[in-house]
Amino acid sequence: ICVSKEVYDNAIFINKRNKDKFCIIENVVDKKRTLIKSKDFKTASYDMIFVGRLTNVKQPNFVVDITKEVVKKHPDFKVAIIGAGDLESNIKNSIISNNLSNNIDMIGFVSNPFPYIKNSNFAILPSLHEGLPMSVIECLILNKPVLNSGVDGLKTLFKNYPDFICETKEDYINKIEILLSKKDYLTDCCNEIVKKSTDMDNYIREVNKIYEKK
Repeated sequence: ICVSKEVYDNAIFINKRNKDKFCIIENVVDKKRTLIKSKDFKTASYDMIFVGRLTNVKQPNFVVDITKEVVKKHPDFKVAIIGAGDLESNIKNSIISNNLSNNIDMIGFVSNPFPYIKNSNFAILPSLHEGLPMSVIECLILNKPVLNSGVDGLKTLFKNYPDFICETKEDYINKIEILLSKKDYLTDCCNEIVKKSTDMDNYIREVNKIYEKK
């Protein structure tokens, strides 16, 4: 089972002889549970949040670079980085060397990131590759725009909403600037984007179809 067409298209282990054994069922998130869990505890308020593994493919160091540029004009710009991975020490050192300790909080891995997302204005995910990331769906459920690279599954998810996609560092900075000055920018369509990704009944029907074929 693949979570997006892009994962299917790029999978090296799918060939003509076994392709009929594969299908696409997109990730789905329980919207009601997400909204409830977002109220579990209080957090500090943030302008921007990154949720993901701290690995090269997710480009968390790029988030630090972006923040470095934004704080030149907005010295109180606050960012939360949630996640763990082999780049954790590297990112911490980068935050210190760029004098961003007052701007970026390294939260680490948390089992419930939803209160942090709820108390942020928008999210960022500059990944090099993606299937269909759950964190993006969760952010959109909580009505938080997600500035992203538009790669793989993200391209499909935001097909009709290109304003969320950034191709260059300047794109991210320019759209962050708009989000800081216009709080409702891109928020109106967040839940519309994930309507299919929160349809649990349809997800269950698709999974049942697989077992019914056996």
